[in-house]
Amino acid sequence: MRHGLNPSFHGPSSRAIVFGDAFLRARDIDPAGTRIFSGVSVPPGLWTLRWSGSGASHLAGLLRERERGPGFALYDVERAARPVHVSWTGDVNSLRVWLPGSEGLILWRPFVALLKSFKPAAIRTLDWTRVNEGFQPGRDKRSQYVVSASAQVLIANQVGCGLHYQVPLGAPEDWIAEHLRPLRNVNGRLTIECGNELWNPDFSGWWWLEQHKDGGRVSHAAAKELDRIFAVVRAVLPRAEFFVGGQLGNEGFLESILDTMQTAVQACGPAAYLRPRSEFLTAQGFVESCRAELLPVAGRIREARRLATARGLRLEVYEAGQHPTSGTPIVAEAQRLVAMGTLYRDLAGVLEEEGVDLVHWYSLMTQYDDGIPPFGLLESMDTSTPKADVVRELSLASTP
Repeated sequence: MRHGLNPSFHGPSSRAIVFGDAFLRARDIDPAGTRIFSGVSVPPGLWTLRWSGSGASHLAGLLRERERGPGFALYDVERAARPVHVSWTGDVNSLRVWLPGSEGLILWRPFVALLKSFKPAAIRTLDWTRVNEGFQPGRDKRSQYVVSASAQVLIANQVGCGLHYQVPLGAPEDWIAEHLRPLRNVNGRLTIECGNELWNPDFSGWWWLEQHKDGGRVSHAAAKELDRIFAVVRAVLPRAEFFVGGQLGNEGFLESILDTMQTAVQACGPAAYLRPRSEFLTAQGFVESCRAELLPVAGRIREARRLATARGLRLEVYEAGQHPTSGTPIVAEAQRLVAMGTLYRDLAGVLEEEGVDLVHWYSLMTQYDDGIPPFGLLESMDTSTPKADVVRELSLASTP
């Protein structure tokens, strides 16, 4: 079994850590374009502001201004759970907020090195394409994503892995063709998925399908839309492979899509999360409550394997890990336990035994200060956890 990752952080402001210029995507995160970072992901060291024009720019947060001159300012930045903001007055153009050691670089090298350390078979980028928000015609083409297709290609190639890329439902054909063209340059396997969790009414994709089912079933509307998008993708990206996701324990929905589609796909599969099955009062109790899900998950993955095998498809788990359900201190503490690492090892063993070809662990990092449940393998760039160590070990062992 091969191991992949969702490389984004479960928390919006930390996405900026991908780039050498932290301001590059700030306007998509904060409409005013001023919030650069918040929380544990703030990279410490010497930050460099550069701009053109006669105005001035400043950083605010846990930092100290070291030097300032025409068109530049240098700051010593501390790592701390406090936001970093940028502001400007007067004539300021071409503003750049360069992270330590990254001036002139597209990607932030420590982020790429962290991904490389897992040696993933592929990355499923999800949040970077804003796929859960759906295609929004009012947006300009650039702001339909958080990390552009060309930047995702650069990341995948530098890490040396495949790219699992998602296209929002309802996207116009000319937009798809233009937007996906850079994906031709992916060196590894290129997998295309339409939407995310099409069975899930918590996301915009399901509601889009509900509005376009014309009196029929959501699964049939999904098949029609996937055929439309995949036809455009095939014309632009002849070597792309196609994935269709389903719901664990509800194989009928995925089966209905696959039986209705005209396009040949190469892989399918559900997510595999371990949710707490009972009340818990301690961090160890949370882990044990999640552990009780291992056997039921094994049985449901077995059913997914039967569906994939009957159609000659690879079985790929698009997300996996423990599902924290909340961001309480007890749940956060549980993420750091050796017992949680053991749980991840046992889940990986179940998935491999049941015939999974590829599992994408969700996700790389979580900022607890954002009030989001701790899905991440890591809490920060420079601190590991037992579950991250286990995933890294298994991924390295599975790579030729």
